[in-house]
Amino acid sequence: MICAFCGEKIIDDGLFVLGNYICALCESKLVTIKANDTNYDFYKSGLKKMWRCAGACSPSAEIILASLARR
Repeated sequence: MICAFCGEKIIDDGLFVLGNYICALCESKLVTIKANDTNYDFYKSGLKKMWRCAGACSPSAEIILASLARR
């Protein structure tokens, strides 16, 4: 599976959110990040993209979200 945030192909105990895979490392970052963290907007925009895309995107959306999230 490809993580929607870091784009790495990882097989671990990550989770799926609205059909998008999030690896365990990125999940950990998501649940502990503070609003003043420099990466906060990166994770926030990634989650927004998942919500906007929910139900309307094809299964390949994981790859697209991962490439957008790395920008």
